Amino acid sequence: MIHVLAVNDPAVLTYADKRFGILEAWSKKSGHKIQFTILPWAEYTSALMETLKNRDGMYDIVMIAGHLWLQDYINQGFLRPLAGIKSMINTYGSYEDVLPQIRGEIERDGTPWMLPSFTDGHMVFYKKDKIQEVTGKLLPEVITASEYVDLVRSIGTHPVGRGKRFLAMKAHPSEIFLDWLPLFFEGGNHIFDEDLNPIFNTPKAIKALSDYISLKEFALPGVEAFGAA
Repeated sequence: MIHVLAVNDPAVLTYADKRFGILEAWSKKSGHKIQFTILPWAEYTSALMETLKNRDGMYDIVMIAGHLWLQDYINQGFLRPLAGIKSMINTYGSYEDVLPQIRGEIERDGTPWMLPSFTDGHMVFYKKDKIQEVTGKLLPEVITASEYVDLVRSIGTHPVGRGKRFLAMKAHPSEIFLDWLPLFFEGGNHIFDEDLNPIFNTPKAIKALSDYISLKEFALPGVEAFGAA
């Protein structure tokens, strides 16, 4: 039996959804049964640390947010590089097919320390007719975080949205940091330096936080309880 510790995220729930049969297909191919434990973000970090500190813990596979924690866990000795994993992957595909941005979340100096499961992305859902009324067109497939902030403010000052609460965000305490990150990362910022000293007390970081907080003016009541799932 392979025990997996996973975090509650819409992308992760796809693994356990029997309509897609992902875990079932893996079990059939590998010959091993799999126990897939999904915990909320608020509970996940403590469970992860417990199993990392206890090398004989109950989980064989864990999920780690590489863009946040990889270097920290390497420094603490919790992880080892995956020697030879590139050549193993290249026997049935191509490691280089993994997007460079994602490889940056799982590698250090070109060496993989993890394998990708899913990456942290943000999708914007909106009513087409309302956006067209405000902007005169639909949104492009990809927008920047600052464009998103400008769009929300445009809606909030337009007759369509003026005086209304129309925005939903992931602002639960377990999610709000991740929801702010796109604004922070957009300027090429980093959370820690190479010695793991926090370096987000900068004018750019403060502006990113101020922009994020300003969106609360347009957010639905109770937004501080909204999570990812």
